[in-house]
Formats: sequence, structure tokens, C-alpha cells
Amino acid sequence: MYLDMNGIIHPCTHPQDKPAPTSESEMFNNIFEYTDKIMKIVKPKRTLYMAIDGVAPRAKMNQQRSRRFRGALDAEEREIREQEIRTKWSKEGIKFTEKEDDGEKFDQNVITPGTEFMWRLSKAL
Repeated sequence: MYLDMNGIIHPCTHPQDKPAPTSESEMFNNIFEYTDKIMKIVKPKRTLYMAIDGVAPRAKMNQQRSRRFRGALDAEEREIREQEIRTKWSKEGIKFTEKEDDGEKFDQNVITPGTEFMWRLSKAL
């Protein structure tokens, strides 16, 4: 059985149907549970191969780099625009609620070949 772990890692580290994990160990546990679930369904008889932290093709790396750069730039522009609006509203006496700090967010960019996160996940698996 061949498992491309990318299809497991991403949904387990930022799920859409439940709250995001709060720690790396919780992410790892989600990945372990999901992998165990697949093993119970498929029940491989001979070999299990998990592709976890392979080298990405050059074109894919370029595409990811471009997408991540654009995402970071968009977030920075959004933050600047939001601050401008808040300043304007404040000067005009418009009441607004302060944005709550969500705390430390997981940087999804670490789910890429060669990162320490992927090395730790490989060792844990």
C-alpha cells in the first residue's frame, strides 16, 4: 500500500470540520488517528509505504513559493488597510470593537519538504 501523506497531513493540521489543533502533538495525534483509520479499512497485507518528506519538483516549489509570497503580501496589505479604517473611524468618533488576538497561529508553510516540522513528523511516524 502506498500512502501519499500530503493528503493526510494537510486536512489533519488545518481541518475544515472541527477546530484547528492547538499544538504540534495534537496535529501529530490527528495524523496518527487518520492513518490508523485508513489501515483498519484497507488492511494492507505485505507492504506499507508512506511518502512523507520527499523532494518537490522544481515547478511545484516555484508555484508554492509564489503563492506563499502572494498570500503574505495580501495579509500585510489587508492589515494596513484595516488599520487605516480603524484610525479613520476613531477620528470620526465611530465606535467599533477591537479585534481579538487569536494567539499564535500555525504557519502552514512548514508543511513543505525539508522543514523541521516535516522531519519531526517523519520521526514521529
